[in-house]
Amino acid sequence: MKYQCSFKVKSAIRLHSSIQFERNGKLYSLLVTQGVFDALTVTINNFPSKFLPTIRPTNDPTAKYSISIPKNEFIDDIISELRTIEGALSVWGVERILFDSLEEKWIPETEEERNALDLFSFSSSKQHISLQNMGVSPADLIVRSILFANQMQNLEIPLAFYRKGKNALISEQYITAIYELFFVLESLFGNGKFKSEQLSEEFLRSEEISRAISRLREPKYAGSMFEKRIYDSVKRDFWGGNKDVIEKLVKLRGFLHHHTSKRKGIWHPEKQEKFLIEAWALQFIVFDILMNRINEVVFDKNNIADFLATPVTTDKGERVRWNGFENWKAE
Repeated sequence: MKYQCSFKVKSAIRLHSSIQFERNGKLYSLLVTQGVFDALTVTINNFPSKFLPTIRPTNDPTAKYSISIPKNEFIDDIISELRTIEGALSVWGVERILFDSLEEKWIPETEEERNALDLFSFSSSKQHISLQNMGVSPADLIVRSILFANQMQNLEIPLAFYRKGKNALISEQYITAIYELFFVLESLFGNGKFKSEQLSEEFLRSEEISRAISRLREPKYAGSMFEKRIYDSVKRDFWGGNKDVIEKLVKLRGFLHHHTSKRKGIWHPEKQEKFLIEAWALQFIVFDILMNRINEVVFDKNNIADFLATPVTTDKGERVRWNGFENWKAE
């Protein structure tokens, strides 16, 4: 029985054709589409039968069968090796190997092996939620933010850090997200301090940070923003007092801003998922602070009157009549 794992590749490497070669019991295949290297497969021989996938009937009313794919003892080593290969090929034009685009194949070499297989291939990938499936945004908040942006110029840099951090979070670049989001706190509350102890003291003086941390532990605030599995982990890891949470985040900042290959257990730039919980928790804290500052501007009494007096029309020329803050209809 052979086992093959395939990954998509983003690269600017052009080859005349797909090529393959063997080394250390593995067959490496570099696949091209229209002359561009865009996929890499690794095939191994003598795959143990205990790691073969199975398909079994289920009592679940939503599915007739359940698929079980045991995690094999080879895949972690293969991915670790491919991360090194990814780095080595980066100097020649590889942008990245898409490790979340894994396709697995089990290739029988005898009729007996074929009969023993319930499943011959399986693939998985991550997709963003379609914008067509999302709810309609409250248009008044979009209009208000544009009308009164000139009153938020003092937030331009913190908001730029937040935007970059949020985008990194969505892209599952959690270490990068932590960098950017922490800069929001440092910019607003650090008062020019950079040493960990001094920075912690400055953060502890901020009522805004304390309030955001408190809300992080309240289901009616943070619970609605996270998947349950993430929120459960956030509650577990950030349940201490404000001082503990602040010191945890500052310590994390220091840990991620330095690197040495000589230190055991040092962070890996391609193992971003290890910092998923910290990144989401920090994002909520920063979001809460910035949202409150924005709301102070857009819902200022004078700005509300200004907003309601500003004509807004649809692309058909219909005047928008606001009904409350979030509901509106065109006339």
